[in-house]
Amino acid sequence: MKPNLYQLAAEIKAEGHDKYMAWNQYIIRTGLKPEIDAKEFYAIYEKISPAVATKPVINATHHDNYFGIDCEMTTDEFGVISIVWSSGMTGGYPPCNPPEEGRYTPLESN
Repeated sequence: MKPNLYQLAAEIKAEGHDKYMAWNQYIIRTGLKPEIDAKEFYAIYEKISPAVATKPVINATHHDNYFGIDCEMTTDEFGVISIVWSSGMTGGYPPCNPPEEGRYTPLESN
Protein backbone atom coordinates (compact mmCIF):
# COMPACT_ATOMS: atom_id res chain seq x y z
CA MET A 1 0.00 0.00 0.00
CA LYS A 2 1.31 3.41 -1.01
CA PRO A 3 1.85 5.88 1.87
CA ASN A 4 -0.44 8.91 2.02
CA LEU A 5 1.49 12.00 0.89
CA TYR A 6 0.18 14.32 3.61
CA GLN A 7 0.55 11.81 6.45
CA LEU A 8 4.08 11.03 5.31
CA ALA A 9 4.99 14.74 5.16
CA ALA A 10 3.53 15.25 8.66
CA GLU A 11 5.50 12.31 10.06
CA ILE A 12 8.72 13.55 8.49
CA LYS A 13 8.08 17.06 9.84
CA ALA A 14 7.60 15.61 13.34
CA GLU A 15 11.14 14.25 13.09
CA GLY A 16 12.42 17.84 12.83
CA HIS A 17 14.05 17.75 9.40
CA ASP A 18 14.66 20.88 7.34
CA LYS A 19 12.82 20.93 4.01
CA TYR A 20 15.77 19.54 2.03
CA MET A 21 16.35 16.56 4.32
CA ALA A 22 12.57 16.09 4.42
CA TRP A 23 12.49 15.83 0.63
CA ASN A 24 15.22 13.18 0.77
CA GLN A 25 13.26 11.23 3.39
CA TYR A 26 10.09 11.51 1.31
CA ILE A 27 11.89 10.10 -1.73
CA ILE A 28 13.30 7.22 0.31
CA ARG A 29 9.98 6.39 2.00
CA THR A 30 8.09 6.33 -1.29
CA GLY A 31 10.52 3.76 -2.65
CA LEU A 32 12.05 6.29 -5.04
CA LYS A 33 8.61 6.86 -6.63
CA PRO A 34 7.38 10.29 -5.45
CA GLU A 35 3.90 11.47 -6.46
CA ILE A 36 5.03 15.10 -6.72
CA ASP A 37 8.16 17.12 -7.41
CA ALA A 38 10.32 18.92 -4.83
CA LYS A 39 8.69 22.32 -5.33
CA GLU A 40 5.22 20.92 -4.60
CA PHE A 41 6.55 18.95 -1.63
CA TYR A 42 8.20 22.05 -0.12
CA ALA A 43 4.88 23.95 -0.33
CA ILE A 44 3.04 21.15 1.49
CA TYR A 45 5.83 20.69 4.02
CA GLU A 46 5.85 24.38 4.90
CA LYS A 47 2.12 24.39 5.73
CA ILE A 48 1.53 20.97 7.24
CA SER A 49 1.50 20.43 11.01
CA PRO A 50 3.84 17.80 12.43
CA ALA A 51 2.20 14.45 13.15
CA VAL A 52 2.02 13.36 16.74
CA ALA A 53 4.90 10.95 16.75
CA THR A 54 6.14 8.62 19.41
CA LYS A 55 9.90 8.83 19.50
CA PRO A 56 11.81 5.82 20.75
CA VAL A 57 13.41 5.82 24.15
CA ILE A 58 17.11 5.36 23.50
CA ASN A 59 20.23 5.04 25.60
CA ALA A 60 22.22 7.66 23.68
CA THR A 61 25.82 6.58 23.21
CA HIS A 62 26.93 9.00 20.47
CA HIS A 63 26.21 12.39 18.95
CA ASP A 64 25.70 12.41 15.18
CA ASN A 65 27.56 15.48 13.99
CA TYR A 66 25.88 15.37 10.56
CA PHE A 67 22.27 15.39 11.81
CA GLY A 68 23.09 17.25 15.03
CA ILE A 69 21.23 14.77 17.28
CA ASP A 70 22.07 11.98 19.69
CA CYS A 71 21.83 8.32 18.78
CA GLU A 72 22.33 4.86 20.22
CA MET A 73 24.92 2.75 18.43
CA THR A 74 25.35 -0.95 19.04
CA THR A 75 27.69 -3.42 17.37
CA ASP A 76 26.77 -7.09 17.10
CA GLU A 77 29.12 -10.08 17.16
CA PHE A 78 29.60 -9.84 13.38
CA GLY A 79 30.67 -6.19 13.46
CA VAL A 80 27.37 -4.82 12.14
CA ILE A 81 26.65 -1.38 13.61
CA SER A 82 22.97 -0.61 14.28
CA ILE A 83 21.84 2.95 15.00
CA VAL A 84 18.65 4.46 16.43
CA TRP A 85 18.56 8.26 16.35
CA SER A 86 16.57 10.25 18.90
CA SER A 87 14.30 11.37 16.04
CA GLY A 88 13.15 7.78 15.49
CA MET A 89 15.17 7.21 12.34
CA THR A 90 17.11 3.93 12.16
CA GLY A 91 20.06 2.73 10.14
CA GLY A 92 23.43 1.12 10.35
CA TYR A 93 26.72 0.14 8.79
CA PRO A 94 28.03 -3.22 7.61
CA PRO A 95 31.51 -4.24 8.78
CA CYS A 96 32.98 -3.53 5.32
CA ASN A 97 31.75 0.09 5.32
CA PRO A 98 32.27 1.71 8.75
CA PRO A 99 31.12 5.27 9.51
CA GLU A 100 33.27 8.08 8.14
CA GLU A 101 35.79 9.57 10.54
CA GLY A 102 34.35 12.38 12.68
CA ARG A 103 30.70 11.61 11.93
CA TYR A 104 29.90 10.39 15.46
CA THR A 105 31.25 11.64 18.77
CA PRO A 106 31.01 9.24 21.75
CA LEU A 107 29.04 10.67 24.68
CA GLU A 108 30.56 10.67 28.12
CA SER A 109 28.90 8.10 30.37
CA ASN A 110 27.73 9.40 33.73
